Amino acid sequence: MTTGAAGPTPPEPSRPLTEREQAALAKLAAAARRDDPEWFDLLAAASPPRRGPSPRVRDLTIQVVAVVVLAVVLLPSAWLGGLVAVMVLVGPLGAALWAMRRGML
Repeated sequence: MTTGAAGPTPPEPSRPLTEREQAALAKLAAAARRDDPEWFDLLAAASPPRRGPSPRVRDLTIQVVAVVVLAVVLLPSAWLGGLVAVMVLVGPLGAALWAMRRGML
């Protein structure tokens, strides 16, 4: 196992378009509108695809529900099961929320 292997390089920050690039883009848009106005209008009206929850959030939710259900079913009292589930999940859930807020997850 090698140590110190570099991970993927971060993307370069985007820069604004130059006047030449803006003019070329405007010409391309005008040509697209001229060639197929219905398609151009459809593209202009289309909203970006709606994103659902990320797979990590979905997995975390499934894990939390599984632990709660197991605790409630396996322990003799529902209150005791709920209390144990909360005690078990507070640490990992807090760590996951902390990591998500900082962009680590």
